[in-house]
Amino acid sequence: MVPTAEVPLTGLHMMKSWMKPACRVFYTALHALLRREKMSAGRDVRGIKRGHQFDKVEMYIFCKPKNPMTCWKKMRMDAEQTCAELGLTYRVKQLCTGDLGFGSTITYDIEVWAPGLQEWLEVSSVSNVTDFQARRANIRYRPSLGGKTRFVHT
Repeated sequence: MVPTAEVPLTGLHMMKSWMKPACRVFYTALHALLRREKMSAGRDVRGIKRGHQFDKVEMYIFCKPKNPMTCWKKMRMDAEQTCAELGLTYRVKQLCTGDLGFGSTITYDIEVWAPGLQEWLEVSSVSNVTDFQARRANIRYRPSLGGKTRFVHT
C-alpha cells in the first residue's frame, strides 16, 4: 500500500546510473489508493468526496538538471489538456510556499468545477522536486563518457 505512485516508480530506478546523455524517462501509472483525505466530521462523507479508496493516474518524469522546468511545464500542459479535452471547466492554482509538499520546489494544483457541489475540486497536482527524490534513492546520470555522475531531477 503506497500513498502515491512516486514511491514505486522512484524505487524502480533506485541505485541506478544512466549512461545516456539525453536522459529523460516518462511514466504514467495507475494505482489504487486507500487513505483518508482531509474532510470535516459529518460533512463530505458521501459520494465522490468520501475519500477512502479511489484510483489515481499519475505522471512522473526523470530528467537531467538542465531541463527540469521544461519537463515540469510539459507535464502541467498534459494535465490541463486532459481536462480541456474532457470538456471540463478547470483552473490552475500555484501553491504558496507553506502549502508545498516536503520535497517540492514548486507545485500547481488543477481544480475542476463540480456543479453538483458548487465548488472546485482538486484533480491534479504537478510538482517539481528537483533532485530531492533522486538523492534519497541515489539515481544518477552520466553527462558524458567518463564524466562525473550527477543526480537526475524528478
